Amino acid sequence: MVDVLNKSYQLCDPMNECTPSLPPLLTFINQVAQNALVLASPVVLVLLLSEVFLGLLSRFAPQMNAFAISLTVKSGIAVLIMLLYFSPVLPDNVLRLSFQATGLSSWFYERGRTHVLE
Repeated sequence: MVDVLNKSYQLCDPMNECTPSLPPLLTFINQVAQNALVLASPVVLVLLLSEVFLGLLSRFAPQMNAFAISLTVKSGIAVLIMLLYFSPVLPDNVLRLSFQATGLSSWFYERGRTHVLE
């Protein structure tokens, strides 16, 4: 993801005139689309499987409100997928954020003034 952002600045430098030629731009868009597909495909597949499961559940148990259950089930599945996706980097980033909170609060209330409304 950071590599794509870096290549976007190489393709179109914000400090200079930005008139990229068409082939590098198409290559960049192709790479972004491929990365998005690779990142999103496991989540889409799991949510599709949950839809199939909930469809079968509503077919075999028609008295059960499948729509009300689907909201809870799909939210839980989405949280679990996010935990699986971000589990390698989540603990380090959360710990780093907890140490940055004091610096953030000192920035908000620097010298008796607040930066929020400025």
